[in-house]
Amino acid sequence: MTGSRVVYPSVACMAFALTCVAWAIAAEDETPSPEANPYAAREGLSPDELHAFVEKMESKPKSIRQRPGFMAAIIDAADRIVATDAAEPTQAAALGSKLKALHFAAVHGDTKSDEQLAELAEQLARDPRAAVARGAKFYDLERRVVAADGLDPKAVPALLAEVQGFLAEESLDETHLRLASATVRVINRLPNDEAAAVAYREFGALFAKSEDRELARYGRKIAKGAKPATMVGKPLEITGQTLEGLPFDWSTYRGKVVLVDFWATWCGPCMAELPNVKENYEKYRERGFDVVGISLDADREELLRVVGEQGLAWTNLFNEGKSNPAVEKYEIHAIPATFLVDKKGKVVAENVRGPELAKQLEKLLSVTTE
Repeated sequence: MTGSRVVYPSVACMAFALTCVAWAIAAEDETPSPEANPYAAREGLSPDELHAFVEKMESKPKSIRQRPGFMAAIIDAADRIVATDAAEPTQAAALGSKLKALHFAAVHGDTKSDEQLAELAEQLARDPRAAVARGAKFYDLERRVVAADGLDPKAVPALLAEVQGFLAEESLDETHLRLASATVRVINRLPNDEAAAVAYREFGALFAKSEDRELARYGRKIAKGAKPATMVGKPLEITGQTLEGLPFDWSTYRGKVVLVDFWATWCGPCMAELPNVKENYEKYRERGFDVVGISLDADREELLRVVGEQGLAWTNLFNEGKSNPAVEKYEIHAIPATFLVDKKGKVVAENVRGPELAKQLEKLLSVTTE
C-alpha cells in the first residue's frame, strides 16, 4: 500500500524469487531419487494401479503432502502412466495430477517446480484433448497473472475479465490461493480507484464461495476492499495474541525499529521474502531491530510447522478462527503488507522489501531518537 492501494510484490519475483523455502520438493540435494524415495510407487505397477496410487496420495492431509519426496512420488507415477499406452482418460488424469503436484511444490517455494509448471502448462494449454487443455489453462492463466507487473496498464481490465470468467466456472479450492493473491496485485494496477473497489468486491464474492476456508476468508477480506489510506507518519497499534496463545504487548517494542509483517504460509511472495527478513533480523537485532509477524493463516498447525522449519525467532500473532484486528483496521487486502515502524512507534515506510529494507534500517538505526 503505497499511499493508494496495497502494493503486491513483483511476483515475477515469484522470482518472487523464492530464494528459499526450506523443504524444496524438487531440490536435488533434498528430494530422494525415485529409487530411494520412500513415497515412490513400487516398480511393475500397471497404469490403473499407478492411477489408484496417485489418487490415494492426493487424498492425504496437507501436512503429509508437504513432506520432501511426496510430490516427487506423484510426479514420477504420473510420468510412468504417460509413458504407457494407457487409455486417454487415465493419461489425462495423470497429466492433471502432475500439474497439481508441481503447483503444490511451487506455491510452497520450489522455484524449479515453478519453472517446470509454467513450461508444462503452456504446452498442455494447446493440447487437443479438451480435458487436458482445460486443466492446464488454469495454471497458464495463473502464470500470466503472476507475471503481470510488466503488463501494459491498458491490458489489465481484459486480463481481470479473463480471470473472472474462468474462475466463475471453476470449483475453487486451496489450489486457487496463489491466483487470488496475484489477482489482487493486478487489481491494484487499475488506475481508477472506483474500478478497483468494484473488482475487489466482485472477486471477493467469487473467492468467498469456496469451500476452502482460507480462500473463503481471503475472499471476504477482499470483498470489503476500498482505497486504504497511507499510514506513513502515523502511529501503528497492534493487539492480539501470539502463536503460543499469549497476550501480545505492543508497548514493549517502543524504542525499537520494528517491521510489522502481514503474511501467510500460503502466500508465495510472503515466503519468498522470509530469507531477506531473517537476514536483516540477524544482522540488525542487536542494534534495536525486531519483527512482528501477523499471520492470515487459518491453519495453526501449518503455521507452526513453517515457523519451526524456517527458524523464525520473532513473535508471530495468530488469532484462532478469526483475523487479527489490525487486518481490518489497516485495510490489509493483499499480502505481504509490511509497515516499518520507528522507535517512537510511527510508520516511516510501507511495503519495504528486498534490499530497500536494509537501506531503511541503516538509516533508522544510525540515528539516535529521544
